Amino acid sequence: MGEAHASEKGPSQARITIKDVARAAKVSVTTASMVLNSRPTALPIGEAARQRILVASAELGYLPNLFAQRLRTGRSRTLGVMVTTITDPITDEVVHAVDVVARERGYHTLLTLSGMGLSTAGQPTAGESIADRFVDGMLVCGFQLVGYAPFPGVAQRHRGSITAIANIAGLPSFSVDVDIRRGVSMALRHLHELGHRRLGLIYDSRHEAMRDRRAAFNDFVQEAGLPRVPGYIQATEAGYYEGGQLATARILALPTPPTAILAANDQMALGAIHAAWRRGVRVPDELSVVGFDDVAMAGYLVPALTTVRQPIAEMGRRATEVLIDLLERRGDPLQVADRLLQPELVIRDSTAPPSTP
Repeated sequence: MGEAHASEKGPSQARITIKDVARAAKVSVTTASMVLNSRPTALPIGEAARQRILVASAELGYLPNLFAQRLRTGRSRTLGVMVTTITDPITDEVVHAVDVVARERGYHTLLTLSGMGLSTAGQPTAGESIADRFVDGMLVCGFQLVGYAPFPGVAQRHRGSITAIANIAGLPSFSVDVDIRRGVSMALRHLHELGHRRLGLIYDSRHEAMRDRRAAFNDFVQEAGLPRVPGYIQATEAGYYEGGQLATARILALPTPPTAILAANDQMALGAIHAAWRRGVRVPDELSVVGFDDVAMAGYLVPALTTVRQPIAEMGRRATEVLIDLLERRGDPLQVADRLLQPELVIRDSTAPPSTP
């Protein structure tokens, strides 16, 4: 008598349903569902009832069954967020901004790590397979690898409901991006105004966006009438930090190296500064270095990094708003203004006039 059997489940072990929330809040299941799913109602729901529902949901630990919701309504109110890395500081900032806006609009987010759209066997990864069948729309964030088809199955199943954060060629999507060419021009103009005429570039040749930065670099050099010197542009496939170090080491080994280097992102700039230190080249006294992105660490390097700031969080926010408006058919996302956001040059301590002509 009085024994509790292991097979019996107490109330705390059972899954909390929306009926439990409605009972605790003393409202109908329909009313609870409207509030918790942020659905519009024909009649307004009183603030007191709304607060009772939210409090009851939090106290009971209610979690919606999103799979059941999708089967019932055809919508999961979930956005897939597909990223190509979880170690990049830009990804961290973008994902946070996406999640904030999604929650404000009554959506959940589901993060999936993609191998640039293809696994090694040429098939979508497991995360992609789950995400693109379950979510209402996709946010794609990250660089596109050269030669890779961008998310082929995902692109077909979500045609018209994908927003790319950064322009990824081949996706049938709306995109929110930064004016990269303007950013490169701002960085190089700054160096040119300091008196630098021998300019170098280091970039990761695996990424399409990096190639765009190389093209913008070449255009500036040509328009400014600067010399095109073999070896002043160094490509790498060794990753950002190590690649930046290796590419800069090759540049500094030239008979007459550049007096300034533009790195295609801040991580590569860190590798460049490290390579200069190992060679006994002082930054910025003997070599100026400019990065791109303005990630959090840029201002804490020694010397603090001059860089081109991308409005990373704003990109995430704007892309999420565009996608949700698209899903809810609020206006025409193609008419959204300023989907090409503007960069900003942040001048710190890693650039100075050249010590030699």
